[in-house]
Amino acid sequence: MTVIKEEPGDAVISTPTGKLWLRVNGELRAIVGGGARGERGPEGKEGKEGGKGTTGSQGATGATGAKGANSTVPGPEGATGPEGQTGPEGPQGTTGSTRSTGSTGSTGPEGKEGKEGKAGGGLIWHGEYAGGTTYKKGDGVTWKGSSYIFTNGAESSGHEPPNLTYWELLSEKGATGSTGATGSTGPTGATGSTGATGPTGATGPAGLTWKGVYNSVTEYVVGDAVEEGGSSYISIKTPNKNHKPSTSPTYWEPLAKEGKTGPTGSTGPTGPTGPTGATGPTGATGSTGSTGSTGATGSTGATGSIGSTGPAGPTGSTGSTGSAGPTGPEGSPFIASVLRETTPYTFKLADETRIQDCKSESAILLIVPTNEKEPFPIGTVLTACRLGKGEVRVEAESGIVKILTAGTSLVAREQNSTFALRKRDTNEWITSGDFE
Repeated sequence: MTVIKEEPGDAVISTPTGKLWLRVNGELRAIVGGGARGERGPEGKEGKEGGKGTTGSQGATGATGAKGANSTVPGPEGATGPEGQTGPEGPQGTTGSTRSTGSTGSTGPEGKEGKEGKAGGGLIWHGEYAGGTTYKKGDGVTWKGSSYIFTNGAESSGHEPPNLTYWELLSEKGATGSTGATGSTGPTGATGSTGATGPTGATGPAGLTWKGVYNSVTEYVVGDAVEEGGSSYISIKTPNKNHKPSTSPTYWEPLAKEGKTGPTGSTGPTGPTGPTGATGPTGATGSTGSTGSTGATGSTGATGSIGSTGPAGPTGSTGSTGSAGPTGPEGSPFIASVLRETTPYTFKLADETRIQDCKSESAILLIVPTNEKEPFPIGTVLTACRLGKGEVRVEAESGIVKILTAGTSLVAREQNSTFALRKRDTNEWITSGDFE
């Protein structure tokens, strides 16, 4: 038997009878030659694979036996001998009939679903719970101080903790701890930049209108001021006519009373005596002539020179005091400005020649402005008096203005206390007077 062609799993074998055999999966099948081709028998069941035997030692090549009779039944396959030399290529056999492809078998039943594996370790943290966020199993959130983990297998949103169907508590909010000890005061911060100029304050109270000497026929209104008998008064009613200020307290309030007459000054020293002029010569006395007729009036003769001044006579006694002279013109003393409002009042340039009489039952705040707002000259003195029962307090308008005082506060001590502020520098004032 000669192997003509061999491929993996199949082989073409030629026998001495000239018949070709095909080995298919270990089974020999006749192709051409020999007797008539029998019908194909049924395909046998695949036999069980035998165990692998031990490889025996190669035996000696036996002698070629006698040619047997042709048989249609193949004999048992002998043990594989040693590989012989490759014989000549035999003639190509006829192509066998093509077998039709078998139908595809039906799909087997689906296997059972395996058990759910254990959840992976760790949660996915999402921070604060949000109702519009979709959460899935293993997501963690915080809500009202406590933390929760989403435990439901179905992703969903809008289930606010603690909803035990969807969430499991991780850690509950702890009780509020006791207040810690107050820390030490930090260092003073740097001075901030100057703030923007604030809005213009409300218009202050109207000042008085000076009308001069009181006149009974003049009709006065509130705020008009007059002088009578050396004192000054301000009208507190409208109309106000023919009401003498010194005797009508329901119509007038005093501003400044007449001062007492000062003592008479001492007599000044006598001036030095002037030089004595030279005495002219005395003419001779003529004899008395007869009286003649009156002649024409002659021209006036030249005035003789003044004779020498005689010696000063003794100082006479002091004469009686003369009557009082007329009232002199008004000078530039302070004019009182009465404040009754309780709203803060900011000093103005016109207040340099006024006294702020604070007459109110409620507190009054006097504000010293910055030099930029009211450029008072250095040396200016602002004066005020607390006439009412309400507290009178002085404050600087901003952190720029500095007020120096020897007292403990800038509050007038009591009713009728008077105080003053003197400007020392651009934005610096010093106080004097009756402060607490």
